[in-house]
Amino acid sequence: MPSARPAPTTPAGRPRSAATSSDYDQLIDAGVDACAKDHPSALSCLFARDDLAVPRHITG
Repeated sequence: MPSARPAPTTPAGRPRSAATSSDYDQLIDAGVDACAKDHPSALSCLFARDDLAVPRHITG
């Protein structure tokens, strides 16, 4: 009997989910990467992305 193949994982080691798109997985991995760097500029760059940017009317 052939052995089962392991589930594919993201670069952060999380299992890939069929319920989310690869874009979402990449966004989560970018967040994991930024947090792992433990440097404020990494988070600033992350939150400057269009998909995570805080709208101007909220930040002033």
